[in-house]
Amino acid sequence: MLEIAQSSVTLTSPQPFIDTCGIYGVVDTCLVATSDDEKQTLQEGVGPLKDGVWQEIRSIMAAFLRGCGYEESTSPPDDELRRYMASEVASWNVALSTSHAAKIADTASHFIEAAYAHTSPKHRRYVACYTAYFIYADDLGGGNLESLQQFPRRFISGAKQLNPVLDRLAELVRYAHELWTDTGAVAIATGTLEAITAFYTEFTTRTMIVKPGALRYPDYMRLRSGIDPPFIAFLFMRDWRDTAESYVQLIPDMEYWIGAVNDVLSFYKEELEQETNNYVHLRAAAEQAPHLTILRTLAEEIVQTTRRLDRLVEDDAELATLWRGYVQRFLEFHVKAPRYRLLELGAVQ
Repeated sequence: MLEIAQSSVTLTSPQPFIDTCGIYGVVDTCLVATSDDEKQTLQEGVGPLKDGVWQEIRSIMAAFLRGCGYEESTSPPDDELRRYMASEVASWNVALSTSHAAKIADTASHFIEAAYAHTSPKHRRYVACYTAYFIYADDLGGGNLESLQQFPRRFISGAKQLNPVLDRLAELVRYAHELWTDTGAVAIATGTLEAITAFYTEFTTRTMIVKPGALRYPDYMRLRSGIDPPFIAFLFMRDWRDTAESYVQLIPDMEYWIGAVNDVLSFYKEELEQETNNYVHLRAAAEQAPHLTILRTLAEEIVQTTRRLDRLVEDDAELATLWRGYVQRFLEFHVKAPRYRLLELGAVQ
């Protein structure tokens, strides 16, 4: 998930958020390298990463994007959605700084503008809120771990959550069936419970050493913490097709695809941050292999999955249009979002 740094200024209304960071382009001002020296360091591959490591990561990323058939594009901003999310985050009544709130609202809006542009306005608002709640929830382990631990039991019993944002998440999930198929609504509900539990597990096992040979553990954690089933379910509005029979066989590969793509395209910025409890490093520890070898292998596995899915959708024109468009927009989000630093890396060639 997305890490958002806290600061000390409390957000009390949507207006300071809008005035400070604007409706569009908040990520550009809040999440990129802040000095010419830092940008030069990233571009030259010196600093946190050795030059050879930097070059190899860039080579892997560039080959990966080519293999997935990525074509440069820019999705237009949805100003109405951004105003809605500014007001939504401002109404949470939790101790968020202006910049933290701006980053949450902007990241959620940017993601939906790109990856879910094919959905209706009400669906986009739902997915944007869901995304924002999870960005916030990912930070709770550092200050309110109990709220994550108790979320599933309180959701099942209908009890009030220990955090007002988690209350909103629980309420949102309960009416998923109104917008998505029954299959999709179940994926949204179960995927939410598994992801919140995985966040708790990730935080409480940060110092755990992965045992060599525990080969399924990295996939176990990735499948739960990645929130992949809900975000694939969000693709298929009930208004598009009322049941899932025409694409249900593809769902496992689709869920794998979005989680694994994020693992690859977030790797560079995580290496700069010296993060080692991600999928690539967990798998490297379990397989006793160099982490860049795992990164390259994973990238090749995803390219094969991309091609397989492309073949599987080709006999259904509507499904092919939806899925192929999603692939491009999902990749676009990661390439264009400054937080992943892929343009600085030179991954798009």
